[in-house]
Amino acid sequence: DIIERDVAIVGGGSAGTYCAISLQDQDRSVIVIEKEPRLGGHVETYVDPATGIAMDYGVALFDNTPAVNDYFARFDIPLVKISAFNISWFSYDFRTGKAVAPSYNPSREEVLAAFVTYFAQHARYPGLERGIFLPSPVSEDLYMPFWRFVEKYEIQAAVPTMFLLDAGVGDLLSNPVVEVFRALPRHMVEGVLTSNVLTPANHTVIELYRRAEAELSLTSSLFLSSEVLYAYREPTNTTEKNKITLLVRTHTPTETKLTLIHAKKLLIAIPPKPSLLDPWLRLTADELSVLIRYINTGMYVGIVNGTRFPPTAGILNLASNHTMYSFPYLPDMYNLIPARVPGLMLAIYGTMQTPDPYPMFEVAVRQHMLEDIRRIQRGNPDRYPGTEEPALVAFAGQAPYILQVSGEDIKDGFYERLYALQGQMNTFWIGAAWAADISGEIWKVARGVVLPKLVGEL
Repeated sequence: DIIERDVAIVGGGSAGTYCAISLQDQDRSVIVIEKEPRLGGHVETYVDPATGIAMDYGVALFDNTPAVNDYFARFDIPLVKISAFNISWFSYDFRTGKAVAPSYNPSREEVLAAFVTYFAQHARYPGLERGIFLPSPVSEDLYMPFWRFVEKYEIQAAVPTMFLLDAGVGDLLSNPVVEVFRALPRHMVEGVLTSNVLTPANHTVIELYRRAEAELSLTSSLFLSSEVLYAYREPTNTTEKNKITLLVRTHTPTETKLTLIHAKKLLIAIPPKPSLLDPWLRLTADELSVLIRYINTGMYVGIVNGTRFPPTAGILNLASNHTMYSFPYLPDMYNLIPARVPGLMLAIYGTMQTPDPYPMFEVAVRQHMLEDIRRIQRGNPDRYPGTEEPALVAFAGQAPYILQVSGEDIKDGFYERLYALQGQMNTFWIGAAWAADISGEIWKVARGVVLPKLVGEL
């Protein structure tokens, strides 16, 4: 088969789906190529078979911004504000199962005051409100390690909360400041602190993607269970009508089909790690010199039953004398928190930064999660009596997660070079690497920066 479209989009996660719908709303023809049998990327929904209660355990929370409200309203999906969390925290060293007292426990007033300072510093860089647009030359405050920034502005009291909010970031204290600003944008943190973050009223984010999938399918604009085998890109200044050619393989239960796609523009909406793009894309020297700098973490989430923990208990992983905040050693779970379904808990696991897009085997993460819980049960039999054994009822890997670069790369203008790739070789880019691992931030950059430039060149 041979088809023609205005834009070919590789990746049907948060970024790719949003862009496809936005382009169709502007009367542009698209085709989305997604390797999974559904849209949604890191969106995961679990439906408890006993109660029928649904809960999101991937992407679940959204900042209260026009981009978010407009997109959900586009599909007639009502949003509600998240209620304040009522969690009683218990701290353990997950390596031993022994109870640990937090080494640093600031008051709420101290925490809020520290965040006020953090927000004031974040506001000094308005380019972060529309993407990752940094001043030139880049301020030292943006590329210094975060621990130095914390000491300079005396915001230690905010750091434990940041670590909880920024699960999956890796080594928070050594990260360059701009990477922390990306992961913890002011309006999102303010929303969490004031219970002004949103979730679908029915607690199923996947419904957004089901409706998008139905709409794209009506216009034959979606290839699921598909992969790009080969891409040819004409140089930007070519006069050819169709500047992009893709060879796509689609797997169905009954056959494997090849399709040739001709498009005017290519939009890549998957993590821009060279190992995920080569050999099908054949990166240019400019593209490779930028994208090769990325490192990332791995984040993994699971839903666990049989923990024996009280229904309002949050189990926090701390390691005595490891930083002034007793941060846990990674890779490991950050914490376990009560799930929406009674008797279940949500486990959040992360790794350190690495060049490897897939830092751990998922089977190893699963085993580690359950071993941690068993250690706590064995080490505290009076508090958690019983014989029930922990088991995972759902699990999802989110890797590569939080693409980031070093302070030296940021100082040398990495993000300016990254955004300069937009439009080269008739190729555009969108996703968490161009904003943050927050859907609302991705959608804001898509509609404010990437799509206007792309549409302007069609």
